Amino acid sequence: NAQAVVTPGGPEAAHACAVEGYGVCAFGTPERRVAGVHIETLTVSGFTKTGVMGRYADGLTVAGVRSSANGEHGIGQEFSVRGTFAGNMTEDNAQSGLFVGDELEGTGTRIAANHSAGNRIGVHVRRGIHTAIEANHLTGNCAGVFVVGDETRPVAGDLDITGNTMAANNLYCPGNDRIAHIQGSGVVLTGAQGVRISGNQIVDNVGDSPMSGGVVMVPTFRGVGNASHEVTGNIVLGNGAADIAERDPLGGDNSYAFNVCGASEPEGLC
Repeated sequence: NAQAVVTPGGPEAAHACAVEGYGVCAFGTPERRVAGVHIETLTVSGFTKTGVMGRYADGLTVAGVRSSANGEHGIGQEFSVRGTFAGNMTEDNAQSGLFVGDELEGTGTRIAANHSAGNRIGVHVRRGIHTAIEANHLTGNCAGVFVVGDETRPVAGDLDITGNTMAANNLYCPGNDRIAHIQGSGVVLTGAQGVRISGNQIVDNVGDSPMSGGVVMVPTFRGVGNASHEVTGNIVLGNGAADIAERDPLGGDNSYAFNVCGASEPEGLC
């Protein structure tokens, strides 16, 4: 569990990485991003915070890494652009297997061909845009994918979820004062716009949460709704209580086409 720090942020950033309990860090500053860092083929486990974390990074690549049993995320970045997370294994982390947050400037981040299991959320995008989530295998988490926005501008979303498998994400994760408990969720969209969900296999996600189901839309705890999502060409079956669910009275203008699915809320979305 050795630590590594790659940062132009000086002693303060290095101190944050070590003292706050991260594993491998690529920390820049708002004035000077750390650019072009590649972290590959290692195991990171048992840290208090995130196993591999980028902050104010440009072009961070994390590939072939196994990150497990960390107290926050397995692999993540925030306030960053153009990241690539590919071919990693993220297991049994307390929060997300893969996390992208606070990226609202045309990021171009790609999360591809990862395996994520036993986490609270397999892939979590919070206040992010222009991210591609593709060909990941997400199973045995409390939820497969979360896309979370709020009052930020531009509105979170405008991203693609393509060719993934989200199967039996049926662990139980307790809620808090901001969110209900999580269990049995394939994809959850909350407070986001313009998410394109296509060509995925979303099956057997079963639970008793307000967010349980295959593709589920709910408002944020601050009352921000969803809009303009496209759900096309997916296999969405065996999810309880619905394969596709619009549980968002504040949302609208979503479209559905060529999906193989059974039950929906309201009826007629399949």
